[in-house]
Formats: sequence, structure tokens, C-alpha cells
Amino acid sequence: MQINIIRILFIFCTIFTGILGLLIYRMESYLPIFLTRTYRYGKYSVNIYEPIIAKTEVPRKWFKHFYIFAAPASSYVLYLVICIYLWEYDISKNIMWILDICLGSFRQPLGTLICIISESEGFVKGSKGNFSWNKITYFHLLCSIIFILSTYAQLKSNFILRKLRKNKDGKINSTIYKIPHDGLFEYVSGALQITEIIIYITLSIILWQSSTFHYVTIWVLCNQIWTATLTHQWYIQTFKNYPKSRKILIPFIF
Repeated sequence: MQINIIRILFIFCTIFTGILGLLIYRMESYLPIFLTRTYRYGKYSVNIYEPIIAKTEVPRKWFKHFYIFAAPASSYVLYLVICIYLWEYDISKNIMWILDICLGSFRQPLGTLICIISESEGFVKGSKGNFSWNKITYFHLLCSIIFILSTYAQLKSNFILRKLRKNKDGKINSTIYKIPHDGLFEYVSGALQITEIIIYITLSIILWQSSTFHYVTIWVLCNQIWTATLTHQWYIQTFKNYPKSRKILIPFIF
């Protein structure tokens, strides 16, 4: 029996995130603390102590470990892509074995890290990497431009939030929370979330033939929408002078 582990994982994450997010938004006061504390994190986390969950929580600064892993992993994937598509190398049996475990050996060469390459030509048995500029359409270029602009807007939003954490001495204080201004924050509370959504939607459009990456996009949509909603709710409850014209995720609309 062929099993696509990546697809199953993101389907589960989407269902869990969606249902729990809705429950917290509508009836949080009736839920056990361990559930709400599991979901909420950072500035809008629950202040009530829960011993079991507290033992599993890590400081936000530990998230840099993700980038320590992701940076070399992404670089290695880029190296593999160059080898397959430009130098016409054959992928090693060990890498093919790992990809088969994650997405199953039945996967088709359609064209993300594991999701992208697992369904790309040259990373599936019986296929060869075949790069051609003729395959890139103007629509692909438009999506790529939107992707780059959204990435830049997200980076700018991160800098705005980071600047708010600095005290008078210029040092970062993780307990300081202020109302963000400038950039997309002038229009929505979820500036980071809307850019993340746009990034994944454009990737999903470019990889429209993929049978797995769209599940990642759906999970991102679900997770980011609820994160933006709870963040907006927290801002309104915390700051009495929070701009009333500021929306949750979509400027002037939602």
C-alpha cells in the first residue's frame, strides 16, 4: 500500500488547526487550558500556567534553530536541482529512497524542500531533469514577481516588529509590546500572515500540477488566517487606542 506521509501530515495539521482555531475564537472560556495554551503562543499566549504544556514550550529565540537547519537544507536542495537540471546528473538511490518514503514511489514528476523536488522531473524514477526557458510563461513570471514582492514586504514587517522590541538602550526586550505602524501594518494586523499566504498561493499556482504541495498551501491558509484573527483580537483587547480602521487580513475588507 502506497502512503504519502507528507500529504497525510498536512491534512491532519489543517483539520487540527482549523477546528481548534474556531473553538478558541468562539468558545475559549469553555476549553481546557492545555488546549488553548497549546494553540496560543507569543504575545497572545495564555497567562494561566499549565504544568504539562509548560514543560514542552521553548523560548521564541530557539526558533533560530529552524533557520540553522533550513538554510543548509535549502542550499543542498538547490545543489541537487542544479545537478539534475543543468549538469544532467542522476539522483542517488539514497535520496530517491527518502523521497519514496515521504511521498510514496507512485508519485509523478510534476513539479516543493521535499514536496517540490519529490514531484519534479529527475527526482522520480524513470524521469530526467529537462530544463527549458520555453516552459516559463509570462504568468509564471508574474507569480514570481508577486512572490518576491511579498517576501520583501514580509521581511520589512519583521523589521518593524523587531524595532518595537528595542528599549532605550537599543537592546531587544521580549516582554515589550507596542502597536506596530508603517508598511502593511497601517492596513491590517496580520501583515506577516497575509504576505505568507500570498507567498504560498503564488507557489501553488506555479506548481499547479503538483498533487502534494497544495495541501501545504491549504494548511498555511488555515493556520495564518486564525493566527491573524487571534492577533487582531489581542491587539484590540490590549490597546484601547488601537486603530479602528485596521482590518485583520485584507485591507479595507476583512
